[in-house]
Amino acid sequence: KGIMSKIIQSIKEKKEINVPTKEKIRNYINSLDIAEAIEKIIRYNTPPSKIYNVCGIERTDTRDLIKLFELKSGHTLKKVFNDIEDENIVVGNTTLIENELNFKPKIKLEKGVIKILKNEKLL
Repeated sequence: KGIMSKIIQSIKEKKEINVPTKEKIRNYINSLDIAEAIEKIIRYNTPPSKIYNVCGIERTDTRDLIKLFELKSGHTLKKVFNDIEDENIVVGNTTLIENELNFKPKIKLEKGVIKILKNEKLL
């Protein structure tokens, strides 16, 4: 399960969520932006050997993502702080897809979080 699924589950079931004590940076992206990137890759008829990083532009720490969900949902999560064995920083370089296909994600993380909360009937 990904972190967003765990956050939603924690809100719905009032369960504890593991929160890293150290910084964990990620580039979150909305699925609609991913669909647009795929459409551009197909439309531009890019060679099959070409590799593009498709990810969000905003670098977000997992702890800040949890705070954003709390702020937008009005729920305070039960957090358990611990050392989570995982990469500290996992971000992609989107320069190639930006330059060659003129692609940049349109949906900001905050808007995506609000949409998730509405879809899950938590707003």
